Amino acid sequence: VLATLRTLYGDHPLLWQAGAAFLGISFAVALPFAGTLRRRSLAARGAGAAATSSLEEGLANVLAVQGLGAESHARRRFDRASWGSFRSHRRLVGLGMLIFLAALVPALWVAARVFAYVAGLVIEGELSRGDFLLLFTYYLMLAFSCVELGSLWLRLQESAAGLERVFFLIDLPSETD
Repeated sequence: VLATLRTLYGDHPLLWQAGAAFLGISFAVALPFAGTLRRRSLAARGAGAAATSSLEEGLANVLAVQGLGAESHARRRFDRASWGSFRSHRRLVGLGMLIFLAALVPALWVAARVFAYVAGLVIEGELSRGDFLLLFTYYLMLAFSCVELGSLWLRLQESAAGLERVFFLIDLPSETD
């Protein structure tokens, strides 16, 4: 899309440079947040595993828990683990929203600048309304591709956190009994 923009509208460098800016914004936002996202994803997975483990342990030993009258203790333990999982997941979602806003604000600024520039060219008669629609389509394609590229890197970071947990479990020493 960038090559097409440069070929078709090379006499208006702002048009293809703004398209390249979308790509730059995508990487500039995704790369610095990757480590934080991986750590928070790892924490969220660990907290979720703790909540699941607490529930599973309580259900597996339900007769012993009921026989000893420890239902309230088991419930409190599960509540703590469940709320810890929820807080951890909420922090992960909050980071995702921050990343989205960090990318959206500069991208909207670039898009508004290009929109004003192209609208001015249409008003002056240098470009037709068809060119305006064509450019709009190109920028939508480019914006969606850049969003997908940036979010792919972030999804890989979340998956890497899960993979870390899998390798941690695989590397645990085996039981001898």
